[in-house]
Amino acid sequence: MPPPLSALGLAFALAVGARGATTPPSLGARRAAHVQAHAKQCQDALALYPPTESARALGTTRVTTRAIATGGGGGDRGVPVGVLSTNEPVFSRDACEAVIAEAEAEAAAGGGWSTTRHSRHPAADVSLERLPRTRAWLSTELHGCLAPLLSTWFPALLPEPSALRVLDGFVVRYLWEAGQIELPTHRDGSLLTINIALNGDGAFDGGGTLVEHAAERAVAQTGGVIAHASAARHAGAPIRRGVRYILVAFCISAANVEHGRRFLEEGVALAAAGRLGEAEATLRAAIGDDPSLQAAHFNLGHVLRAKGQPSRARASYEAALSLDGGLGASRYQEAIIGLASVLPRAAAALAVAQRAVAADGASAEARIALAVHLSAAQRERVGAAAGAEVLAAFDAADELARTDEQRADSRHQRARALFADNLVAESLSQFELSLSADASVAQVHAGRAVCLFELGRTDESLAAFAKALGLAPADGEIRAQGEAVAAYAGKPAFFRSRQ
Repeated sequence: MPPPLSALGLAFALAVGARGATTPPSLGARRAAHVQAHAKQCQDALALYPPTESARALGTTRVTTRAIATGGGGGDRGVPVGVLSTNEPVFSRDACEAVIAEAEAEAAAGGGWSTTRHSRHPAADVSLERLPRTRAWLSTELHGCLAPLLSTWFPALLPEPSALRVLDGFVVRYLWEAGQIELPTHRDGSLLTINIALNGDGAFDGGGTLVEHAAERAVAQTGGVIAHASAARHAGAPIRRGVRYILVAFCISAANVEHGRRFLEEGVALAAAGRLGEAEATLRAAIGDDPSLQAAHFNLGHVLRAKGQPSRARASYEAALSLDGGLGASRYQEAIIGLASVLPRAAAALAVAQRAVAADGASAEARIALAVHLSAAQRERVGAAAGAEVLAAFDAADELARTDEQRADSRHQRARALFADNLVAESLSQFELSLSADASVAQVHAGRAVCLFELGRTDESLAAFAKALGLAPADGEIRAQGEAVAAYAGKPAFFRSRQ
């Protein structure tokens, strides 16, 4: 999955939607805007977390740290992906209990714990902007204690401790009885991520931070600190009992504007808006600023594939793979599946999909890719319809699917394979099962519309195309298909009246 949009990236995404097809700012103008936005972020951060003269020095705490080894690559920005974990508490138990108490009191008074920060993976948290005592305490500790610690461990990211700024901070609560037990793999839209353990000592089982490529789970005792580069993909390990509290801070450096990350966020927003030419130019700018930005290569592959340029997409996927050496990494899985989709021969694509399954046999995405390319390879080799082996591969993907998105994609791809074998009624059934899991994918509505047309249900087909275009108004292929059906039905103005 791509990185969360920063405030600038979100503003850019909204501007993209508002401008429609107007000319975007030049790359130079956007660089200047990056500088201004970064300066504003740093100014706001200092207002919320001002340096204090009473900050205690790290040297007074006798804290030792250890590195959790990482294997393979995974450094999306050419930065360290190691995990820093303190061996002793950095902060007192009383200080941690005070943070928990303020967060719980604010949640009780202000409508509960928020679950809107991660739209796809809800976690319960309270922003530090709502916790003045905690914010004051963190300000005291940040500049004299945490900044030197982070600068020592991540000198490439934070060469000067005084440049550390908190972009966002919040207290997270994992509560077993409420089902809020983990946070799936993601990356943060900042430079460094700090995680302070606020409780432990039998209050919960499990938990900790899982960073891709790390040799072990990072766990800190109450008052301890875990830190890692925000670019590293990581997850909140599930708790198996009780309640776990942590304080998380997303940090940036006043000395590092991070043009590459910002161009990446803008490129992702442009691609989501269907502005593929601008997305390509923007993602290439991100790569030009930082060639090791693996997510930019990966997203560029997606854009080039959508533009119908498979050979160039292949080069981008291969570049992404060259920057990520861990076979089991989910980002590797996504890139290798993308690579399989642009190879010219089905047999070659199948071989790549088989590599993805070999890397992680429990990945639903890999199993879906295997089924898709197995079906295509059978047709390429002998012109045969999907056989028992293909259907078994789709069944395996269904069993491994853990999210509505995965279930919907498995059914979508099964529907496409069945349609390619002229099994239209069976294909329609699978498209409808896909929509029952996730009705937000325009291509699934369009596939259903094509099946309905083939079955002679023209009016229903037009309604399904209208739904698809409502979700993806800039998709020229869906519009062309819908207009062809409308012309056949004697309703050539059907879609023009809906623009």
